[in-house]
Amino acid sequence: MTVELGRVRERQYAAALTRRTQTRPGTYGPFTVREYAASDWQALDWCTRWPTAPPTNPAGPVRPPGGQYPRLPVLVLSGELDSITTAAEGAMVAAQFPNSVLVVVRNSFHVTAIGDTDACAVRILRAFVRDSRVEPTGQRRACARQIEPIRSPGVFAVRVADVEAARSPGDRLRVRRIGPAAAADLLDRWWNNYSGRGVGLRGGRWTYSGDRVVRFRLHDVRLVRDLTVSGRVRWDRYHKRVDVVLHVRGPRHSGVLRGHWDTRARDAQAILVGRFAGESVRLRFVAP
Repeated sequence: MTVELGRVRERQYAAALTRRTQTRPGTYGPFTVREYAASDWQALDWCTRWPTAPPTNPAGPVRPPGGQYPRLPVLVLSGELDSITTAAEGAMVAAQFPNSVLVVVRNSFHVTAIGDTDACAVRILRAFVRDSRVEPTGQRRACARQIEPIRSPGVFAVRVADVEAARSPGDRLRVRRIGPAAAADLLDRWWNNYSGRGVGLRGGRWTYSGDRVVRFRLHDVRLVRDLTVSGRVRWDRYHKRVDVVLHVRGPRHSGVLRGHWDTRARDAQAILVGRFAGESVRLRFVAP
C-alpha cells in the first residue's frame, strides 16, 4: 500500500466518522461515535492499513499449489452473529472444499464449540471427529437452529426515571428492576474482561474470580447515574443460573434483594425477595 493511498483512506475514514456523528449519533450508545472509535475494542479503522492486492495476485481465497482443495471431510462452524469471521465468510471457506458442510449456529458469536455452554456446537464437532463420514444433519444438527436469542437491554437508561416500570407505576419498581439489570450487565462485560476487575457503566467498581462458575463482587456499581448496587453475584455458566444478593440504593428508596434467574431460557423469570423501602417484597419479572 502506498503512503498516498493510506492518506486517502484516512481522510475517507475521518469523513465517515463525521457523517455518522451528524446523522446517527446514537449508533454506539451510550458512547458517542468518536468515543467508540477511540476505544481498543473497535475495528473501524483496520482496513485503512490493508495492502492493495497487485494485479498479479488479486485478492480472493488462497489456493493450494495444486490449484484445488482436497476432498477431505471439512466441517465449518460459524456463529450467526460473529462480527469477526462472519457466517458469509464461513460459507466462502466451505465453498473451497468439495466435501464440506457448513453449520451456522444461531444467536452465537466468534467461538462456537470451545466453551460451548449451550452444548450444541461442541456435540456436532465431537460427532464429526468420531466419524467424519456422517454429515451432521437431522437431529444432530437441529440444535444449531434452536439456540435461544441473546438478551439485550436495547437502551441504557441514564437515570432511574428513564427505566420502563412495566405495568406497576412508581419509582420503587424501577429501582428494584435496576439492581438485577446491573448484575446482568456484568455478565455481558465478563466476556471482554481478562483483568479480574472493572468499573460500572456510570460509576463504581467490581471484581470477579472463576471461569465455569464466576463470582462477582459489586461496590457501588452504577448502571444509571442516581442508583448504586453493591453485593454478590454467582454465575454458574454451564448450568445457566445466576444467584444474587444485592444492596440497592436509589434516589428515594433502598433495600436488599436476594434471588436468581435462568440466563438462557426464553422468557425466563427473575425471582427476588427481600426488604425494600421498609417493606417485605417478592418480585417476579422477565429476567434481564
